Amino acid sequence: MRQKQIYNKSKTGKITHSTAGAIIAMELAESVNDSRFAVELVSHVVMSHHGLNDCVDLEGNATFLRRKQKQVGIDDIKQEVYKYVSQEKLQCLLEQCTQEISTIAKKIDSFCKTQPISSKKQHVGTKWFYLGMLARLLLSLLINADRTASACFRKNIRPCELDEHDADTWQQLISVFENNLIREKTGSPLDKFRTEISDLCLETSKSEHKIIRLVVPTGAGKTLSALRFALHKALLFKKQRIFYVAPFNSILEQNAEKMRNILKCDGKTLLEHHCNLIHDNNGEDLSKEDYKELTENWRTHIVATSAVQFLDTLFSHKSGAIRRMQALSDAIIIIDEVQAIPTKCTAQFNLAMNFLSQFCGSIIVLCSATQPPFDEIAENQMLEPKNILHDQQRYIDAFRRIQIIDNTDIEPTGLHARDAAKYAVEKFYEEGNLLFIVNTKSAAKKIYWEITELLSNNTNKPTVIHLSTAMCPAHRTHNINALRKLLAKEKSVICVSTQLIEAGVDISFRTVVRSLAGIQNIIQAAGRCNRNMEAKCGNVYIIKMSSEDENTSMLPEIQESQEITQGILQEIRSGILSCDLLSDTTMNLFYKRLFYDKQNIMCYPLFDCNMVEILSGNANGIKKFSEMNPNLPNPLLAQAFYTAGSNFHVIDENGDKDVLVPYNNESKVLIIELSSALKHEELQILMPKLQKYSVSVSKNMLRSLPDATYTVIDGQILILNSEYYDENIGISEAPKRMQANICD
Repeated sequence: MRQKQIYNKSKTGKITHSTAGAIIAMELAESVNDSRFAVELVSHVVMSHHGLNDCVDLEGNATFLRRKQKQVGIDDIKQEVYKYVSQEKLQCLLEQCTQEISTIAKKIDSFCKTQPISSKKQHVGTKWFYLGMLARLLLSLLINADRTASACFRKNIRPCELDEHDADTWQQLISVFENNLIREKTGSPLDKFRTEISDLCLETSKSEHKIIRLVVPTGAGKTLSALRFALHKALLFKKQRIFYVAPFNSILEQNAEKMRNILKCDGKTLLEHHCNLIHDNNGEDLSKEDYKELTENWRTHIVATSAVQFLDTLFSHKSGAIRRMQALSDAIIIIDEVQAIPTKCTAQFNLAMNFLSQFCGSIIVLCSATQPPFDEIAENQMLEPKNILHDQQRYIDAFRRIQIIDNTDIEPTGLHARDAAKYAVEKFYEEGNLLFIVNTKSAAKKIYWEITELLSNNTNKPTVIHLSTAMCPAHRTHNINALRKLLAKEKSVICVSTQLIEAGVDISFRTVVRSLAGIQNIIQAAGRCNRNMEAKCGNVYIIKMSSEDENTSMLPEIQESQEITQGILQEIRSGILSCDLLSDTTMNLFYKRLFYDKQNIMCYPLFDCNMVEILSGNANGIKKFSEMNPNLPNPLLAQAFYTAGSNFHVIDENGDKDVLVPYNNESKVLIIELSSALKHEELQILMPKLQKYSVSVSKNMLRSLPDATYTVIDGQILILNSEYYDENIGISEAPKRMQANICD
């Protein structure tokens, strides 16, 4: 029978087998008792395995009904299908499927009902959110199976020949780790406490708890302590893999390298997956094809990835992201610097961690020196984690190697850039190497140039280094490495940075100046001061900058955090609070005020509702469906999966554009190649190499610099003119020739 006679095709010529599969499942279900929900679930998964769909969109349209109406030749398709799998066999499989899904659904229902409910608030969310996560997990399994089978067919191997990990692997990694752990000691008095924390992590790995909280002061060695926990836990509880998730690529690259060094492993064992990495960085032990496959399915022993990749895997509409979700089951998931999870993603993050830990056999490890109480918010709580450290204050006191000095009242309206620069230079000459952290890229540039000018006539002046996201990743990495070398050689240095340096970057200054921010930011900044107790005590100064030179009006979360911190500082000065900023009590008070009455913001506001709602019951969509289809029963599975996923962005885009910058000789050569006429295959090879030379630029800045960029590849890719990229600060608003004239 000819294909065109029995199959309708899409405009691209592809067979629309996904809709046909969903229809066949629906028809088979008519003779299976209590199968309605299971069949809706299966139909959605089959229908979405080549592209995610809404079950019911926000306008009330049901995807299955719409696509069913367009399907033709279904009888011929069924006839062809039953040649390969009998109707009886499919019926039997559907009955088994119904029983299994019913069992899981009952567990989910029981879980939601047994959690505390007060004032009509379901503290851990509704069962429909978790059932939606189940639908995504099943879809992930199908996509992965489909693509794995295709890959195995190309390689002429059977899918069953793809090995899973065994206990020997974890035992080997543990042996190497434990043998090398002793070498991590720095000779600092703090080593004793770092060892205690590491040993407590080892002891906790024997427990049955599924969500673990590791709250330790900055510089306490949490990365290796958490890895020790994960390795032993994976061996004891037979887990498939370990994930290390970090919010910023600078932390991720640093800690992935640290883990590779202590484990002495290759790219096949520890996969590093984030946007800055190209295959060449993962070593010669991993072929380009193998690397591509591992980043697509995450089925290796240890995966170090970014928070963006991790959250996209849980919520994005992209099939590649959905495919990776299956790897998060039966795993240990370490989430570092967890306070960096965006506020808008809080509820989804909490509920997803509940799902992975309660229904997927995974263990969640939340790591941070400044950890939000995710289990104490009013709605959509995370389950209460088990604390690894029981005497938190003991370790806060042990690692108290700095004092925080409140200088926010020097000038009531805030210091201008020139005065802030003078303040920093004075502190440098009084105390030594200095880190100055501000809240905006614009402020960082102003302070950098002011400090550079103030020091221009000094004979014995320090090296001044700038860090911000106005610089491409390769530039930032170069400057961080330069800082480390200068500090290791005890050379004089002042670094002016945005907050990108303050969470997890293993670097130590004698003095830190921090522009007013949230207490969590101030404590993270303090973690870059006197990190290994090189001095008896380091000083961290908090100052307030003028709104003219540090404009946070477009950054409401930073503004609110500043106001809360300012209020707490005033209470400390007036004696209302008897504790200081470093205490556990102060941190809890800060988060209590920050999270107060923010349920809708935490649920990712979207259109006239929020993302948690449309991934749960989708009340608005169902209401409109009922109005449009008064004679039909409402779908049980009503989530607007595609709408939510296509609007989910961990980092707000705000119309920003990625621009390739001519930072060094390599980037310039690659840009020249890009400007040539290239085939699609050549572009696929070239573009990953250019990722580390990319900067995200706001649409307002692009409008103000009409001559700064040009396009290639039919206008698809923006390139920055070399005159607008400064070797000190990255992208500049003025071309170099104008800067030279100003200096003259």
